[in-house]
Amino acid sequence: MTKITATKRAKALQKIMGSKWDICVWENLGWHYKLFSKTGYITLCVGLSGDHKSNYCCMISVDMPGTGLPGWFSSEFFKDPHDAVFASLKVFRHKLNQCQQNFNNLLYTLGL
Repeated sequence: MTKITATKRAKALQKIMGSKWDICVWENLGWHYKLFSKTGYITLCVGLSGDHKSNYCCMISVDMPGTGLPGWFSSEFFKDPHDAVFASLKVFRHKLNQCQQNFNNLLYTLGL
């Protein structure tokens, strides 16, 4: 893929996802692209399947926003980018519930 193609695809994906997303295009043994939410907490990554059609996965990073490093994410790839985001939000919500339960257990253990 060329830089021009990657940029065009990134902009097309941005149009699908909406104005609250920024594009990122980079070169690393070929040109690649992804979207970042304007808040920096969500990264929508693009992979190509054997038939050269796009597949999407989403990462949510609460520890280091803007880095694309996942804190919580669904490791699945989806044909629809919205499905990738919703799958990661589902994992994120589950992890938040676990954190809340662990926090409550800690408070109980400490007698607070």
